[in-house]
Amino acid sequence: MEVIDFVGLTVGGLKLRKDLATRERLADLFALDGNTILLDSEGDEVEDISQLSSNQTYTVVSEEDLADDSPFQKDPSTFSLDERRQFLIKRQIRLGKMEKERRKLIAECYVPKHPEIFKFSKEFLHPELQKALETNSVLQLLTKLTDSKIYTFPVFTDQFCQFLIEEVEFFETAGFPIIRPNSMNNYGLILDEIGFTQFLSDLRATIVEPLSQIVYADYLQGENLDHHHGFIVQYRMDEDLSLNFHYDDSEVTLNVCLGKSFTGGTLYFCGYLFDPSTHAENVEITHRAGYGLLHLGKHRHGANPILSGDRYNLILWCRSTGFRVKQQSEQSCDCCHHHHNDDDDHDHNNYNNDNHGHSHSH
Repeated sequence: MEVIDFVGLTVGGLKLRKDLATRERLADLFALDGNTILLDSEGDEVEDISQLSSNQTYTVVSEEDLADDSPFQKDPSTFSLDERRQFLIKRQIRLGKMEKERRKLIAECYVPKHPEIFKFSKEFLHPELQKALETNSVLQLLTKLTDSKIYTFPVFTDQFCQFLIEEVEFFETAGFPIIRPNSMNNYGLILDEIGFTQFLSDLRATIVEPLSQIVYADYLQGENLDHHHGFIVQYRMDEDLSLNFHYDDSEVTLNVCLGKSFTGGTLYFCGYLFDPSTHAENVEITHRAGYGLLHLGKHRHGANPILSGDRYNLILWCRSTGFRVKQQSEQSCDCCHHHHNDDDDHDHNNYNNDNHGHSHSH
């Protein structure tokens, strides 16, 4: 199977199986209006799309993109404030259309390896969690690891973890567009993009929401966790080994280790964002397959390098519209709680304790 690399102007790129690469589909995937133009690595126009080669990257543009007055042809540093605002609006609209088309293509053409796991079932949950749900005793299943409210508990069966890893690996070789989780992870994928949105919504509503309303009640103040961003991160010796110090674009995060077999890769926590009294915290936690960590998104953390093997984790960033509206009205620095889009992240490389900066990946 031959896979071709394509890139747009300022909107990133994607890989696509050659037999799926028609001009009409590329126009949809890159949200182009008008005549679609393909340029090879030398900048020459490609007339015959059947001659595409996996040995080079092709730029996909429209005539409008190439026009002299197109914002995509200008140096962003020369934009006025109004021009930059208009450019970002146009770009964001395009990114939204591109996401919609990717999901549509995958839904229509991708044949899953394990179709049964795309629909949430309590049978996928660890037997101890199943029993706790039946007896309304899930809270008693939590193990509190720190006074800063990091909890662990069994989440999934070994078989479900294995099937989800196999599904991710199968999708990665199927020649469909893959969007990475955020700007910090070079590997992994967004589960919502490949059909797991309802599964993750059910997981949030069944497990994370009721627990959070109890253990983080003082933080959420009655606001519901009503949407999410769910993704897989993966670490292996010849790829990503670790994850930089950061905080999550979530109110509450569920981080479930899926496996496979690995050493190292511990997670470390160092206190809450904008709360210097907690910054002396230095907690290191070892992942265990099938088990999840529950923590606040503002809890600063990172992942130490794996020393051997492969590690896959399912990350569910649970978000609250009501909480964010309230925070925006109360905070002078509203970008700290602003919901940009589903692949935002905040990178510690751009802040240090109280002197904070922001890095948002789109």
